[in-house]
Amino acid sequence: MTLNAAAMGWIALIAGPDLAYWQMVAPLIISGAGVAMVLPATQNAVLSSVGPQQIGKASGSYSTPRQRGAFRGRDIVAVFAGFGSYGSAETFSDGFAAALAACAALSLAGAGVAMLVPGVRSQRVEHGAALVASGQSEATKPPVDVEPSHAPS
Repeated sequence: MTLNAAAMGWIALIAGPDLAYWQMVAPLIISGAGVAMVLPATQNAVLSSVGPQQIGKASGSYSTPRQRGAFRGRDIVAVFAGFGSYGSAETFSDGFAAALAACAALSLAGAGVAMLVPGVRSQRVEHGAALVASGQSEATKPPVDVEPSHAPS
């Protein structure tokens, strides 16, 4: 998300009526790379943090806020409308720059929140350390109970 924030901020800084499309290619590539790294990593973190019987719930819990976030894109349109208009190239550029600055701020906030979430690897290491301390290993620990409604028939 930091790459996306940097790229959106970059475009917001250079936005203007005379901005050629080719001048946005580098920041758009950086933004795409940032998002391409974040989406699979977050999905993997969510789905690998639960047992097989809970994957459906975890997937829904992950997908719902993501969809709501996409829906909140209309708020960015409000930022555009507050700072610009379609009246001229200059006013359009003003609104475009403000909207992308808002996108950059939201991406940076997302990166900041992500830094507060403990990593799956650290949880696995702590779990492994607890098993070693108790004298168990992954192979000797008791099997996970399956909920009766999900038991194989």
